[in-house]
Amino acid sequence: MGASHLLPDPGAQTQWYQNLFAAVFVVVFGFLFVTVAGRISGLLGNSSNPISGMSIATLMATCAIFFLAGWTAPKYAVLALMIGGAVCIAAAIAGATSQDLKTGYLVGSTPFWQQMGLLVGVTVSTVAIAFTLKLMNTGLEKYVPTEIPVNIQSLPTGASVEKDTFTYHGKNYVLVNALGSHEIPDGKYLYDRDTQRIEIQWAQGIGSDKAPAPQARLMATVISAS
Repeated sequence: MGASHLLPDPGAQTQWYQNLFAAVFVVVFGFLFVTVAGRISGLLGNSSNPISGMSIATLMATCAIFFLAGWTAPKYAVLALMIGGAVCIAAAIAGATSQDLKTGYLVGSTPFWQQMGLLVGVTVSTVAIAFTLKLMNTGLEKYVPTEIPVNIQSLPTGASVEKDTFTYHGKNYVLVNALGSHEIPDGKYLYDRDTQRIEIQWAQGIGSDKAPAPQARLMATVISAS
């Protein structure tokens, strides 16, 4: 069985200057919303942190800028999602840090050691959550029989070959990735050279019925609607 990887999916890669613009967006929106998150969390508590609203605002503004620039391909939706995710995480950490420092000040703790504790906590939780999500995604993945006739030499727009050889149950397939194709739903598929058609859909665990991702779906809906 093939293993998943950390490389960008075919069709989702962007140019270096586009990534640079995305980094600028993260810095600008992050600066604005980190300030808001820190202020609100410090005054009212971290439960009042309007993360969802700020994330949606970031996505809508980013998508509007992308639309004006003519960046409407599916790969730019992925880039916008990355920007929104980065700003969302920054706002969440800012709110928690602000509340922690406020509480520490009230009880007379030392800010330096609080910040050291926060750094350790963020690092450990990042590693733990990443591995947990990885295990969930792998453990809940499934292979669904799906018959889609395609010409592997001339795939429809939005579909591309991700790996020439993908082994599943002792048989070699071609791993096909679809993103923004009007003929093949988004996802990963196993193409059988013998039957000359897609035989199996490789459904990831995260986002499935057993591990739904409502926030991610909300962000994807906002991007599509924008």
